[in-house]
Amino acid sequence: MDTLTAGYQFSADAFRHFIIRTLTDDIPPDGDEKEIARFILRHPAFNGGWLLFLAAEIHERSRTHNSITVTVSVDNYLSWMDIAVSGLPELPDMPFCDFFIRRQQFIYPGVPPTKSGEE
Repeated sequence: MDTLTAGYQFSADAFRHFIIRTLTDDIPPDGDEKEIARFILRHPAFNGGWLLFLAAEIHERSRTHNSITVTVSVDNYLSWMDIAVSGLPELPDMPFCDFFIRRQQFIYPGVPPTKSGEE
């Protein structure tokens, strides 16, 4: 089973802008950013909500730390996402410093996933 990942590095501000752009359906045309956006849009309320909260927290901390890097990875099947944050000396105090989502945690039996914009 081939589960190579797509990974991308963001600054704190770029990460926040990327999450907001993705949730407003402004998806990058190609590359690793597109795969990350596709993962978020599989379940935008769950993924987008948590990631927007995380992005706001990181952005707030970037006011006092200017070397924050956010590395985001997803697998080829869009079944997991890993987020690692570097550049924060107080990393253990930060919520979601190592944020890991598995699709199985929020897919409910008998309820098909919705696409962005569906009700």
